[in-house]
Amino acid sequence: MGAWGSHADLSAGQGAESEIDLYIGRNWKLNPEWELRTTLTHYSYPEDKRFFDYAYDEVVASLGFRSRVFATVALSPNFTAHWHGVGVDNETAVSYEMAAVQPLIGPVAASAGVGYYDLPAGLNASYWFWNAGLACAVGHTQLTVSYIDTDQNAAAAFGYAATGSRWAGSVAWRF
Repeated sequence: MGAWGSHADLSAGQGAESEIDLYIGRNWKLNPEWELRTTLTHYSYPEDKRFFDYAYDEVVASLGFRSRVFATVALSPNFTAHWHGVGVDNETAVSYEMAAVQPLIGPVAASAGVGYYDLPAGLNASYWFWNAGLACAVGHTQLTVSYIDTDQNAAAAFGYAATGSRWAGSVAWRF
């Protein structure tokens, strides 16, 4: 259970300037090699002045093997989006992802993943995504640097500025 927040730049001048997410999850150790994780997250955008409410929920199930290889399915039953005059309200979106983590030296690990985001048909915007990165965990803190990219379908639907390749970094503190 927890909360997460970040700066958001949605629809400059009209959209929300922050994102706040609340989540709850559960992990099961199925046997010494397999684990299952489920998470329910509510994404919210306070003070969003756009006509449509972009807040949504997501249910995620992830099956892991030896804490190294993961298969994940995420379902958003109330997805809302509007692009280039086309929109969907409270429809279902699903994403599928395969990811792997490989410990390297000491607290450093490499990761990579590939997935497919199956958006509602009305948007004509489903796309592939992938990432590769490094993470270093020291005590309760984890530093991560990743390269993230999408295919041309994402760029055509949402614009390169929103979907193009980029580097991302994060600092997480777990308690």
